[in-house]
Amino acid sequence: MRCRMFFSFPGKVSADTVKTARWEIAQFLQEHLPDEYKKRFVFSVYFPFEREGGKLVLQKPFQLTFSSSDSGVVIAISNLLSESKLTIGGQEVKKERSFLLPAREYFPDIVVYETIGPLLLKEREKREKYIALEECIKKWEEENKRYEVMIGKNDEAVKGALFFYIKNLSPNVNDVAIPQYRVFRTIRILHGDASSSKPADITYPGLVVTFVLSAPPEVHKRLYEEGIGEMREEGFGMLEVVG
Repeated sequence: MRCRMFFSFPGKVSADTVKTARWEIAQFLQEHLPDEYKKRFVFSVYFPFEREGGKLVLQKPFQLTFSSSDSGVVIAISNLLSESKLTIGGQEVKKERSFLLPAREYFPDIVVYETIGPLLLKEREKREKYIALEECIKKWEEENKRYEVMIGKNDEAVKGALFFYIKNLSPNVNDVAIPQYRVFRTIRILHGDASSSKPADITYPGLVVTFVLSAPPEVHKRLYEEGIGEMREEGFGMLEVVG
């Protein structure tokens, strides 16, 4: 089940105001949800920025979409966000409207996915480092910022990691393949520890990916409802079906 909610700020805000929105929403959910719900959903947030005088500003309501294979989790999050005050960038946001997205009960064997929440994927071998495209690593390391441990990899490593996570969803299913994929870029995402009150001071490498997956319908259903990769309950790894 998926639900989409729209929220607005009291007035026009800059892109800097929402640069840690994903982390702030994750913190809010981890603080207020019952423990049995905390690892059982995925969410994404979308800000419809407009360019004004060379800067990005937000004037329209933004979207918060969350999903789970358990409808009770989706209802609990919807009720929580409807009844509680959510603050982003020091400003309280107002709920405008919400609705349940049509349920996807049927999936063909071959589906095209794209990320609507950037992916955090760990390398397959040691599972200690997050994958970023090699061309990003050198440039990022020249900057004096705190980065989560990363490893420079190519597109093929991203495909291997995707396959690893998908197989983990349904370990007894063998007929899984990724015949096509494209890694568009690695983006820097300022985040923090959602279980801590410390500031968001860690930069993670989020992967923007489109891929074709050949798998049984039950695998597609889990992938669509639960997302893929690390920290899904903190705003990473949500996928949309585009073909």
